[in-house]
Amino acid sequence: MFLEPSRLLTSLSLVRIGAHVQKALDTGAPVVALETAVVTHGLPPGTNWMAAQDMEVIVRSRGVTPATVGVVDGRLVIGLSERELETLAQLAQDRVRYEQAMEQALAMGGEGSQGPPPVVKLGARDLGPFLARARMSRSGAERLRLPRYGGTTVGATLVACRLTGIRVFATGGIGGVHRDPAYDVSGDLPQLSISPVIVVAAGVKSILHVEATFEYLETLGIPVIGYQTDTFPVFYAREYRPKGSPRPLKVPYRADSPGEVAEMALAHWALGMQSGVLVVVPPPADVALSWEELETWMSQAMAEARRLGKRGPEVTPFLLDRLQTLSEGRTVEVNVALLRNNAQVARDIARALYHTYPKHLASSSS
Repeated sequence: MFLEPSRLLTSLSLVRIGAHVQKALDTGAPVVALETAVVTHGLPPGTNWMAAQDMEVIVRSRGVTPATVGVVDGRLVIGLSERELETLAQLAQDRVRYEQAMEQALAMGGEGSQGPPPVVKLGARDLGPFLARARMSRSGAERLRLPRYGGTTVGATLVACRLTGIRVFATGGIGGVHRDPAYDVSGDLPQLSISPVIVVAAGVKSILHVEATFEYLETLGIPVIGYQTDTFPVFYAREYRPKGSPRPLKVPYRADSPGEVAEMALAHWALGMQSGVLVVVPPPADVALSWEELETWMSQAMAEARRLGKRGPEVTPFLLDRLQTLSEGRTVEVNVALLRNNAQVARDIARALYHTYPKHLASSSS
């Protein structure tokens, strides 16, 4: 008979839960999950380490436990240690050098083979095969040189939330429907549709087809709640204006306090819904970009991506890097500010769940 998932995980040694996270889960204390794709692929080296540390400090500042998720030495770790998080941040710098060497080799007519990348970006679909290959490598059955470190996307981090019962997750922005090609849909969305987790984000990434993503969220039954806002933010900008429309895109529901978010989420799950709840928080007004200037840079970056033949997982890191250059670093400033802000909102929502409802609702197995 096929093993139950929990027994199978134990048997295969695929997952490790940090001691600080396990203690919080055992006592029903509030926990906030954090992802690491932003560390390995989303922010430039140096800034990534600072932002990751800041988010953990913010979450911890009011008695909430941060559970930063990543793949370290071939295992999915839910609750990275400070040293493990620093390792992932350092490997991001190695990744930049690795990719530059690959591009130079290809430009000179070579095959570009530089061995395995030092760290990879892992979505939900990647976790099983990646961890299995790493496990075979440990046992000596696999003799290929394989990467053993990875940053988890929103979708992969939601898998970790389901495994542990973590109910609140802070990130920058979720993936969605791409502009070109339109059939390129992020794996974040289907994972959000099956994960009973409150995801706090600055809306969807501005590189996406915002309206299509907004409609897809409705199709999947994922409530969208504006936190102290009536409009739908798009990562770097506080609001999105559909082309030809004089009004910004509105959110269907608004909450002005962590307690209101907790009430809405609990009611959603009490009805038997298993999907997550997306709480969108505008980036801080003092650093946010206007949609108009952002769209100008976006059009240029997307044209370059098409010319270079960027596809699939390559697109998002490329566009974010180009936006950083075109904006003279302003997009990185906004990114760091919204990550800190989202960590604070998620922390307060986790506390509201913990203090208002029975402990097993804040951190329990789904």
